[in-house]
Amino acid sequence: MSNRVMLRLSFTQKFALITAAITAIAAPIMVGFLNAPARAQSSQIATQPAQAGQSPAEAPRPQASTTPKFEVVSVKACKADLRPGAGRGGTASGNSPATLREDCATVSELIRQAYVEYASEQGSTFPQLVPIQGGPSWINFERYEIDAKAEGAPGQGMLRGPMLQTILQDRFNLKIHRDSRDVPVYALTVAKGGVKLQPTKESSCVPMDSTPAAPGVQFCGMPRRGDKGLHLIGATMADLCKILSVPEISDRPTIDKTGITGMFDIPLPGPRELRGSASTPADPAAPVASDDSSPFEAMRAALQAFGLNLERAKGGGEFLAIDHVERPSGN
Repeated sequence: MSNRVMLRLSFTQKFALITAAITAIAAPIMVGFLNAPARAQSSQIATQPAQAGQSPAEAPRPQASTTPKFEVVSVKACKADLRPGAGRGGTASGNSPATLREDCATVSELIRQAYVEYASEQGSTFPQLVPIQGGPSWINFERYEIDAKAEGAPGQGMLRGPMLQTILQDRFNLKIHRDSRDVPVYALTVAKGGVKLQPTKESSCVPMDSTPAAPGVQFCGMPRRGDKGLHLIGATMADLCKILSVPEISDRPTIDKTGITGMFDIPLPGPRELRGSASTPADPAAPVASDDSSPFEAMRAALQAFGLNLERAKGGGEFLAIDHVERPSGN
């Protein structure tokens, strides 16, 4: 996705594209306890350079010399009686290319935003299932308000990614690295009898990197606004897997094993229906859950209507490992 589109949309506007049907479910943060040996050497996010072709979730923080600075930063603890989820990623009004506002977000939410959703500045349309390993329990329920003003106008992508990383490192003394190992996944395959997908009509959607974008435009691969459930328009199998991998729906990532190309209109049920009786995402490193406590059966039943199948499998997965974090220093 190009910088031009992602940085033109505010944080709230960007996620409105996908969360119009998802916001009925709180966005839980994956906090795993992945104790099995990693299959790759860990690397410090702040020092290892990004490799060509890396996704936003894989790219480490840019070097400090290229990251704009904040002129002023205020970090305050929120009142304990605020409802959970009150601050999910800067919902306050008044955000500009030079100001960052986080309303009562947990440290886990801030880490997810800075190191996953906006890790490479452009932003990620689909929040990925990147578990967070380690850290004290308070990072999941203590909430903090952040108000910061930057030099110049770096834009919300830079503010919510690399520059938020500096706040976490400087004020919360956060030390974190990325690691990888084989984790449970769902494999999307073709069911017996073949696929039953409706090809997308020409000109019914525009690519996500199209610019300029008219108000109310339908982006390819995104849910159509106003429809019940998650009616994807112009979705590839990769788009479908991304939707099925968001924490609000699934307990593990979904990978494409169909071999199907092209774009399709796929009217999926809403997140609650896709999750079935499951209420919270599971640890991707934990043993496979029974069918009545995971979204597997509900997701598979929904996909079978389109001649698709879902299978439990193993695949490469990444997680963030917290080495050290402290409650923030005073302003």
